[in-house]
Amino acid sequence: MRQHAKDPLLLERATFGLAHAYESQADLERAKKTYQELQSRWPQGPFAQAAQERLEDLARRPTHKFYDWFKRQNPKPPAPQDEDDLKLLPDRPPARNGSAGKKAADSTEQEPSEDAQPRSPDTADGNEQ
Repeated sequence: MRQHAKDPLLLERATFGLAHAYESQADLERAKKTYQELQSRWPQGPFAQAAQERLEDLARRPTHKFYDWFKRQNPKPPAPQDEDDLKLLPDRPPARNGSAGKKAADSTEQEPSEDAQPRSPDTADGNEQ
C-alpha cells in the first residue's frame, strides 16, 4: 500500500497503520522505527501526535512487560462441537404466540410484566389523563 500511495495523507495513514501492525505483532523495534519515520516525514501531520504518544508508551517498562506477556499467548479456537450436540437443537425456535402452535405445558416462559410494556407519553408518569 505504501509503495503505491500518491496522496500524502494516505501514505501517512498507511505508515501509521504499519507501525500499529508491528506493535500488534509485538515487534516493538520495527514499530518504533516506523513511528519515528512518520514523525520525521510528516512532523505536522495529523498522525504525528499519535505517533509521539505511541513512542512514549513504547518507552515505558509496563508496556514492554505487556508485550512480553502478549508474545507468550497462544490462544486456541474452541473445540469443535460434537455432532450429537447438534441433534439436541430444535429445528426452529418455539413459537411465541398461538398462531404457530401452542406453548409447551411445562414452559417457564412468562408474559412480560406490566412495567415492561411500552407506555405512551401521557401515561409515563403513571397518571392517566
